[in-house]
Amino acid sequence: MSVTKNWKDNLQQASFQGIPFEIEGHSAEFGRRIVSHAFPFRDKPYNEDLGKKQRTFQITGFLVGDNYFAVRDKLIAAIEKGKQGELVHPYLGTMQVECATLSVSENFNKGRYCTLNFTFIESGNSNPLKVIENKAAKVQELVAAVHGAGVQSFAKNFTSLAGTSKYLQQVVQALNSVMQGFHKAERAVTSIPILGADMAYVFAKIKKHMNGATMSGGDLGGVLWGCFAALKVAICGRASSADKQAVAKLMPHYAMPGMFYCVQQHSAATAEEERFFTAIQRAERAQKRILAFKILFYLRLSEKRRSVWRTSEARRAERNILELETLLQIFIICAWCDFAMGATFLSVNEINKSRDDIAEALDALMNRPLLNDNLYLTLYQLRSVVYENLNSVANELPVMKSIVVRYPQTLLHFCFEQFGNLSKESEILYLNNIKNPDFLYKGQLIKVIA
Repeated sequence: MSVTKNWKDNLQQASFQGIPFEIEGHSAEFGRRIVSHAFPFRDKPYNEDLGKKQRTFQITGFLVGDNYFAVRDKLIAAIEKGKQGELVHPYLGTMQVECATLSVSENFNKGRYCTLNFTFIESGNSNPLKVIENKAAKVQELVAAVHGAGVQSFAKNFTSLAGTSKYLQQVVQALNSVMQGFHKAERAVTSIPILGADMAYVFAKIKKHMNGATMSGGDLGGVLWGCFAALKVAICGRASSADKQAVAKLMPHYAMPGMFYCVQQHSAATAEEERFFTAIQRAERAQKRILAFKILFYLRLSEKRRSVWRTSEARRAERNILELETLLQIFIICAWCDFAMGATFLSVNEINKSRDDIAEALDALMNRPLLNDNLYLTLYQLRSVVYENLNSVANELPVMKSIVVRYPQTLLHFCFEQFGNLSKESEILYLNNIKNPDFLYKGQLIKVIA
């Protein structure tokens, strides 16, 4: 008898959210979430384990006494609020649960007494499962759509001029400007002399075909895309499958060891080098590459004509140059947006400037004449996604602040005076473009990351 008494004394008083009740019995369900898959012509199924099953507790309890109505109403109100609460289980201890159902039974022949049947389930994560959109993948999808629409529009609208046309020379001069712009952008980041020689050779072949009126808009667009893909690899230091395919299409027609080197060896070597770079070094290289794209984007191939009276052939030549300029800007903005999604930024100031530059470039492109509705809409969508994505990254970056140098001193002295160590030295050199760290003049503004 004493053993039974001691066992019952160890049971805790049952309660939910601090409201007590008596217990008659309980049952609990534990286990795993197993899904059985049956297959034709197989005797044994495949059982897939999806993880631990949510615990379920069935409790039969009761309330007794003159004031049981008040306790019953408190339990009902607490359960109908729908919030998780603490259950003190006499047999299993304290746990966080939610009450799925409560059944109350009352009998006229049993006064001052009611029966309670609870169904409790184990509480899960209070934060609901969120579906996070892969914004980088969305940008790549829109970049591909813009690129495809731009190439299609160029192939449709670029018209061949007769080889004897005096206006053909204007288009050829525009191509010379393209080659010079490509070479200038490539030298801003890295110097690959054989790439420049390859491009000169390709553009010479293009001009020869144009003089003979044997190159259509589609052919010219494909060749320009192959050249730009090699340039893009030289700038970014990495090659996508689309870049490799674009250059590979030119290989049977043009001898281009420089382009092959860019796509194969140069991109692999650059990726291997950047593994050992610090965040500051990666950010510095990223800014140079973004600057190269910006230089390219604002390359102009022609000036506005003042004369209103022009022949149809002259207008066609000008339209061709506009189409050529638009196609190049589409290539550039696509590469620019794609690179910015994976670039390293040190502060909110840097990423906001890059975001605004891209938005300004896209606005300028959308305001160009001759854009069809499909291309305009795709560019607008690309602008929205890139802006939103860079904003979300900016929210996780620190802000840049400025410190005034109080008296002439060295950068070494300035770092120890402001921060007590040299941890900010490389950062200050990069952010302020300091050429002589041995002298900081009085009143100089030094930008640092807060």
